[in-house]
Amino acid sequence: MVTARRDLSSPVTRPLVRPHAPRVVFGVCSGLAARFEIDPFWFRLAFVGMALLLGKGVLLYLILTAVMPSQPATYPSAA
Repeated sequence: MVTARRDLSSPVTRPLVRPHAPRVVFGVCSGLAARFEIDPFWFRLAFVGMALLLGKGVLLYLILTAVMPSQPATYPSAA
């Protein structure tokens, strides 16, 4: 399977927000994954690994939850 490669020299232009869906807890890993265009699994694995090995994963996750804005809700128009 051939996939298109992203040019790593160009800056990432996606906003860093916590999406409403798909979300497991607060949406931090989904937001980071959308921002950097990778699978959220890798961010979840990193946070669990940091929580188990260093004890800092939970603290970092909570800090990012407070710092990252939630994605604005979009409602369908009533037309």
